[in-house]
Amino acid sequence: MALADDITALEKKLLQLKTDYEQYFLGYQKIPPEKLRMEVEKLVRLLTGQTITKTGLKFRLNTATLKFGSYKTYWDRTIREIEEGRYVRDKFKMKLHEAERQPAPPVHPTASPATANPSEEDSIKRVYDEYVKARQDTREGIPKFEAVADLIKKQTPIIKEKYKASAVDFKVVIEDGKAKLKAVPKK
Repeated sequence: MALADDITALEKKLLQLKTDYEQYFLGYQKIPPEKLRMEVEKLVRLLTGQTITKTGLKFRLNTATLKFGSYKTYWDRTIREIEEGRYVRDKFKMKLHEAERQPAPPVHPTASPATANPSEEDSIKRVYDEYVKARQDTREGIPKFEAVADLIKKQTPIIKEKYKASAVDFKVVIEDGKAKLKAVPKK
């Protein structure tokens, strides 16, 4: 059963290679996994040169070989796009890193809208601070204070009217890996 074990090893190495390439494309690894790729290529050449009489083993080997061929095409194309600067995830990640390098927006802005009373302004600042922290934790862009404050001020009367509430509190939650503002009407 050495052939079956070799095919199983090939399938495991192929899965590991796929994971390593995805990590490389996402920027978690600095260099592509060429050493493991060479091992997989060597194993594919070795196994495809053998005569296999069992249909199940032949099917597994052909499947792994075809997967490797299509993965190679995908990996080579993606590496070429990265080198040419056309890789989409790279551009997104580059913008993310540029945003991180820029100085953080002021947590407590100096200019406050004239229409807000002091306690409302303090609660908006508190919600904004929590929202900024949550978005930093989820690696999302940081919105401007004015945008968040305008959103809260615009939504508060609508929610009060809809739920017949005397007040509306906003809290920050993380859903599906994204920071969100949730309105909590108070009776």
